[in-house]
Amino acid sequence: MEGLWAQYQAHGYDTQRLFRGKDWKERGVDHSIIGHMWRLIARQRETPIELVLASGDGSRNEFGTSFYEVLHEILSHSAYESWTVVLASFHWNPPVRDIRSPTNGRMLELVDNSPRGTFINLMHDYDKLVYHERD
Repeated sequence: MEGLWAQYQAHGYDTQRLFRGKDWKERGVDHSIIGHMWRLIARQRETPIELVLASGDGSRNEFGTSFYEVLHEILSHSAYESWTVVLASFHWNPPVRDIRSPTNGRMLELVDNSPRGTFINLMHDYDKLVYHERD
């Protein structure tokens, strides 16, 4: 695997490996990405940026941070007028067989109500994105 990560870095990708705990739970993944997003905001305020977030749960992570805070900062302040946000998530309404959509309503509303926000509903391409193995 080391060679794979080295190839990514050689092609200019900012790679960072985070590991799962013994319970196979993610540790610090969202928090690390959020940190990178805040760093980008601090350093590139006036640079035209299209921020694409392929997650829509808006949940707070184990450190108390969430993607919602970052999107709210970008879309509600004129300091980031050159920025756009694309939120991509699986979304359906009403619930299907008592299963709620994973897309956070506040995040969807924030993006939908901003002229600089775009929502891509991945449900439209579910059959191309999700693979199910038959037992």
